[in-house]
Amino acid sequence: MATTRRLFLGGILAFGGGVAGCAGRTTAAPQDDYENTLRDHCWMWGHDPGVYDGRNNRNNLPLSPKVSIPDAIKYMGIPNVSVIRWPIVEPDSDYVRCYRDVKRVSWVVCGRLKDYASLHDQAFKLIPAMPNLVGLDLDDYFKSARNFETIDTGKGVVKVTNSRIGHRALMALRKELDSLPRRIDLRMTIYGDKLRPEDAPGIALADTVLYWTWNGRNLAELRRQFAAYRAIAPGKRTLLGIYMWDFGVHAPLDMQHMRNQLDIALEFYRNHEIDGLVFHCTPLVNKGLDTVDYARRWLDKYGEMAR
Repeated sequence: MATTRRLFLGGILAFGGGVAGCAGRTTAAPQDDYENTLRDHCWMWGHDPGVYDGRNNRNNLPLSPKVSIPDAIKYMGIPNVSVIRWPIVEPDSDYVRCYRDVKRVSWVVCGRLKDYASLHDQAFKLIPAMPNLVGLDLDDYFKSARNFETIDTGKGVVKVTNSRIGHRALMALRKELDSLPRRIDLRMTIYGDKLRPEDAPGIALADTVLYWTWNGRNLAELRRQFAAYRAIAPGKRTLLGIYMWDFGVHAPLDMQHMRNQLDIALEFYRNHEIDGLVFHCTPLVNKGLDTVDYARRWLDKYGEMAR
């Protein structure tokens, strides 16, 4: 096992080397060194080919040719990406090199029914190898069955929403990241239409929240639900999640909802209520969806806007 880990790390430390189909340059961007354009503050949620491309996929998505994460973000004109890999596969050096011309990368460290220990070890091996890796993503952090942990903070006992890794593991991860020689953002996926006050202690330990609305119909309540989120997380760095498919009902997202969520996103961004956007997701970009076409046109129109 130790030999395998050394070989893996030695391979990915060759991050700058060439590999067929992944030509590019290393463009590491410090976490806070964003350009003053909306586009530079945009991220995309990335899944490897096959995650949403199967013939009997439960989300009822149309079939399409498979598209890689780097190719999908180039098509959308989005410079930054969250790499979310299911199933858990340890990336080889060729896979890692494919991200060397991506401006900023974050890497999954937990998700639904996934092995946190394996994801944690994988992510921490990548940090020294990828100068443009700026964050770790806690995907689907809070469990949908809203049970609670009780945590003694030393200043009293608090109730915390049950999560994928548990609050004590989250505190340990926070401490581990704080000890690193360079800043790595701890990013947490939450759903505004499933928010609970007991989420607050977990949210407090994240650097950045990726705020999503799971059911398309609930986008009509986006302003109200976002205000409720801000009541428990004032000032928290936040990316507004933009779905381009309604995963809540396994159907195309209504175009009025798509337009409305981007109108609100632009308003929130201009007013400094959010720090950027994250679009879901890379496997959707070549499925002929009107929502994807609209998002590309929207980015062409507003992407270079200064705030």
